[in-house]
Amino acid sequence: CEHYFAFGCKADVVNNVHYLEDSGILYPCGHNVILYNLESKKQAVIPGTSTKTAISGGIAAIDVARNKKLVAIAERFENATVSIYDLHTFKRKRLLTSPELNSKNVHGLSFSYDGKYCLVLGGQPEWNCIIWTVEKATKIIAKYSFADSTTQAYQANPSMVDNSVSAPKASDESVASNAISKDK
Repeated sequence: CEHYFAFGCKADVVNNVHYLEDSGILYPCGHNVILYNLESKKQAVIPGTSTKTAISGGIAAIDVARNKKLVAIAERFENATVSIYDLHTFKRKRLLTSPELNSKNVHGLSFSYDGKYCLVLGGQPEWNCIIWTVEKATKIIAKYSFADSTTQAYQANPSMVDNSVSAPKASDESVASNAISKDK
């Protein structure tokens, strides 16, 4: 089925609206991500992932790289996945997934300041935080896990000054003050 226009916005998606340089906005609608050009009034659609063996639980989080060339789209699966798309061709460049995330959901998703890394924060039960290289997508750079099951992490941001440091934010201030560094 080809869409003519898709309107609506999912409020349960982390970072659900992004402004793009070429007078466009990017937002989730249903199981799609929509790129709407404000000048031409045209939409492009990046469809959610669907396979014969796995059913996506929907889009969980979105982030656009600072250079506006890539978008990361996290989806809920048995093992949550993150697809990285080229914003000019709309083709998927990378698929990030790992059983080490140990979550069906993604609660935080963020590119590093230079766009070389993608930080993914999983959900329950462990709230694992993993940093991936965008270029290779297979190498896990670092992993941080909240050991205390009563602490709920809600955001993870890479440092804007140093790519080797990321700071998870959690409901427990003592845990929130921790930082992770890439493995050397």
